[in-house]
Amino acid sequence: MRCSKARKLLSPYIDDELTAVQKGLIESHIKDCVRCGSRLEALRGIQSSFARLERPAAPYGFATRVMSGRAERQGSLPFLPPVFTRLMEAAVIAATILIGTKAGSFLGGAFTRQKTTIVSSLYLDNFESIQPRSIGGAYIAMVEGSDEK
Repeated sequence: MRCSKARKLLSPYIDDELTAVQKGLIESHIKDCVRCGSRLEALRGIQSSFARLERPAAPYGFATRVMSGRAERQGSLPFLPPVFTRLMEAAVIAATILIGTKAGSFLGGAFTRQKTTIVSSLYLDNFESIQPRSIGGAYIAMVEGSDEK
């Protein structure tokens, strides 16, 4: 395993989020690689430092104040978000239809112009005669000869 891949998997390794195969690969890499081993130890030190931190308690009534503020905001404008969402959906659909129509008319005109050019290039007057000593001439001679029989 390369060090770049091992470094990406060190944090999930510490958090025990890897499969057994990945764990085995990391452990075998750490045994051989001093840099990755020291990086793993540094990450473990950071994790243990965070684990030792004291978690501050929320002030009294904090959850109640947050939830009441949320309820007030929900009660004041109950229909705005769904209406706004529907209007945005309608605007996107209308824009898609408009762009598709414009692109279709532009491409349709280009196709019609190209179609007339292709058709006019297939007239027999535009083809040159085949030289008798060429491969095409030999093929034509063979085909014409077999049709006469």
